[in-house]
Parts: sequence; structure tokens; C-alpha cells
Amino acid sequence: MFKKIMVPVHHDQKEKLGRALTVAAEMALRYDAEVCYVSVTSRAPGPSGRTPEAKTDALAAFAADQAQRLDIARVSSHLELNHDPTTQLGAALLAALDTVGADLVVMASHMPGWSDMVTGNHGGWMASNARCSVFVIRD
Repeated sequence: MFKKIMVPVHHDQKEKLGRALTVAAEMALRYDAEVCYVSVTSRAPGPSGRTPEAKTDALAAFAADQAQRLDIARVSSHLELNHDPTTQLGAALLAALDTVGADLVVMASHMPGWSDMVTGNHGGWMASNARCSVFVIRD
């Protein structure tokens, strides 16, 4: 049913992704699908690395760790560079979706709050705008 599952990950919120990571792994096992971990970042130094190359290496290491811990046969990673990932996250994730060619997105979300009424939320935006199915997992 699914061949490639895209899982957006944020470098400093990986601890909040538990259920989404598990669901993506279980779906990959069920459908013999590849899991592609995607991160959107700028070229500026940050917690996951000082350069885009270091950030790419950190994301690849994260993907390899997930493959080993969750027994996923095929994993990949993709770093989507964007000059302003805070305000352009949705568009950057759609660009990454086109680049990696996934046919399902599994992403973590939070319980909606008052700020979502003003700013919206990324999971809902992706579900409304992606060309494929989006499975939003609340922790």
C-alpha cells in the first residue's frame, strides 16, 4: 500500500516524536516500506551541527539509529535547507515531500491550544496541502 514514508523530525524535539516514530516503523514493517526522516533547517549553526554537512550527518545517524532500534529494513534521510524554516516550514516540508517521493507522511503533533487558532498548526496544514496521505500522531 505504501512504498515510502516521510517522517519530519526536528533536531531539538526528537524526544517528543516517540509515538510518531513507532507508528512509522510499524507501518514500514507492515507494508515493507522505506522510512525517510526529513529535517528542515537553515545554513546557520545550530544544535544539530555547525554546517549543513554536519546536520546531514547527524540526521543520517539518527535514521541509522532508528533503523536499528525499531528494526526497520530500509531507511534514508533528507535535509531540506531553507533560509527561514520557522515561517516557511510547511512549504519546505512540501518541497521535501516532492524531493523524496514519499506516498505517506507520518508526523507528530501536539494537542491544539489557543495559539493554534492564531498561527495554525503544521500537521493540519500538511494534511490540507500534501499530495499524499498525512497521518498526524498526537502524543
